[in-house]
Amino acid sequence: MKNTALILLMLLCTSAGIAQDRLPILDVHLHAVPADHLGPPPRAMCTPMPSPAWDLGKPYKEFFDSLAKNPPCPDPVWSPTTDEALMNKTIAVMERLNIYGVLSGTEPNRISAWRAAAPGRYWKIIMVHESHIRNGDN
Repeated sequence: MKNTALILLMLLCTSAGIAQDRLPILDVHLHAVPADHLGPPPRAMCTPMPSPAWDLGKPYKEFFDSLAKNPPCPDPVWSPTTDEALMNKTIAVMERLNIYGVLSGTEPNRISAWRAAAPGRYWKIIMVHESHIRNGDN
């Protein structure tokens, strides 16, 4: 696995152009998902992320959904509210920081759209849920 990552990084350095200001970053866990994938947007995230005390009496999802709507920090980062804005903002950050990504998702058309919007920026992977394999949906 380490050799594969090293080879990929070397290929990126060659294909991305070594003369760039930043060496390329390889993001191996990038999702092409709709803006409402985790619930209705916008959702917030504090950076750096605080260590909230999770009330074990509340369900995990309810607790973190409440943090996403009422962040406990003065200047949270808010998510885009549309699918297109999410894709465009992600691509803009990736281009600015010279990031290349292994892109996954459950919708092949969405993955194709992200790849078409930023040619050469992504490698694709289709996420397969194990229930599909058990049910013969491969």
